[in-house]
Amino acid sequence: MLLKESVFVVVTVSLFVLQVFDVIPDRDLREARTRANPYETIGGAFFQNRAAMKVANLDKVFDFLLSGETEKNLLVCQELYVMFQSKNPLVSERPNFNCDREAPLFYFADVCAGPGGFSEYILWRKAFYNAKGFGFTLKGKDDFKLGKFTASSAHYFEPYYGEHGDGDVMNPVNINSLEKFIMKGTNDVGVDLMMADGGFSVEGSENIQEILSKRLYLCQLLVSLCIVRENGTFFCKLFDIFTPFSAGLVYLMHVAYNQVSLHKPHTSRPANSERYIICKGLRKNYSDAIRDYLKRLVLVYLIDHIFLFRIAVRQSTYLRKYLTYAKNNSLIDKDQGTLRDDCLKYWLVPNKTLNRGAERYQIDPEQYFGRFTRKVWHLHTIFYVVVLRALHFSDLMRIPDRTVLLVDKHLETVAVDGLIRILDAAVINGDDVSGLLYSKRMAAAQKFCKALQLVSHSKKFLAFTMTPTCLESWKMGWSCSKLRNYAFSPSQPTLGSFFEQQWEE
Repeated sequence: MLLKESVFVVVTVSLFVLQVFDVIPDRDLREARTRANPYETIGGAFFQNRAAMKVANLDKVFDFLLSGETEKNLLVCQELYVMFQSKNPLVSERPNFNCDREAPLFYFADVCAGPGGFSEYILWRKAFYNAKGFGFTLKGKDDFKLGKFTASSAHYFEPYYGEHGDGDVMNPVNINSLEKFIMKGTNDVGVDLMMADGGFSVEGSENIQEILSKRLYLCQLLVSLCIVRENGTFFCKLFDIFTPFSAGLVYLMHVAYNQVSLHKPHTSRPANSERYIICKGLRKNYSDAIRDYLKRLVLVYLIDHIFLFRIAVRQSTYLRKYLTYAKNNSLIDKDQGTLRDDCLKYWLVPNKTLNRGAERYQIDPEQYFGRFTRKVWHLHTIFYVVVLRALHFSDLMRIPDRTVLLVDKHLETVAVDGLIRILDAAVINGDDVSGLLYSKRMAAAQKFCKALQLVSHSKKFLAFTMTPTCLESWKMGWSCSKLRNYAFSPSQPTLGSFFEQQWEE
């Protein structure tokens, strides 16, 4: 009884402190929060927003359960651990070797999580073409910003907005169509991981955010039971969970999954009520029954009061801290700088920045293609992807950078309109497969295509250009003796041939 009374006191104090903030201007409060929160400078690291670092934080805390890397298992075998680290080195650049080339494709779904920080992190952690993501979120200003994916290629991510086309997860019709879409895209197996980060503005009603969010809670948890595969993983953002409704949902997740945990990462601002439920190991034999339970809203009350008490105390502490910092502009948390460095290092996320926008493509081609640069440009006809600000990401050709393929340019010979037939592969999204047997090169290319494949084929790509490297009557060649490109004209042999330096002059 004493514990329940303590929780009530902390919650009452938190609500009182929240009311104090009603008289403080939003700008002053944001500035105070920036100076008071020791983890604030972590920001989004080199990802598009802070959401990516929440997943990085959770992934490390739960032994890389979310990304399916499982560090403890890798530590048993030093060779496997080295391979795991090689995909995302902290200091050096990513090598041109995909250690998971022959591993099964990792499928994930990102629900209510625009603009896409969660997905950007998972694609980066899995690296190369080892993952395929499906997105579902509300259309509008908070839609997925695929053009801002800088740490990973958004070509391996496919947004979907449901039968109604609005991305509303609280619409039963959309939920059913999303389930069909995911199952079609995963060969009726489901995803390895589902992430959910739903929320909406509760300005003026912050004290009842949990009550206002209960339908959103229900629908996100319900979607996980529809699309997560056997033994799959699910995590979802929650707020306060004091009501029997919220507590009942947590209990049902405990029944549906082998293990359930509630956690508030450091990258989630400590003064808010946000926390995450992490569910490991879906048990399909219970899914249908629980799904029916959710629809009938027959709930059972079970929750860890001690955990709620700790979160409430911490929230109240930081609310008081924000209030102090809002009144004194000279105050700043002195641990911000070192905490950022220490956290990024511990979560195994490089402390660096990446080029954005057009700067990403103002790079020497030899940095992208290395020894293949000259060989590529000696071909008579090549293709390249044009990246322009005027083009939406969905209009771009779905070929990620750092890719060298030998393809059949005669599209009319292909059975399915608009597809490009890959004849051979040298580099696939940075993975150098040129030294492998042809069968292994093509197996890697097949996995690459599978990760890029869209469930919907209605898109028309505008940024695909076939271009000759010289005049139509001339051909390109490679001199094995001189190790240089040269041009020649089969129709005018008397003109001889010209090396690269000569035709430039």
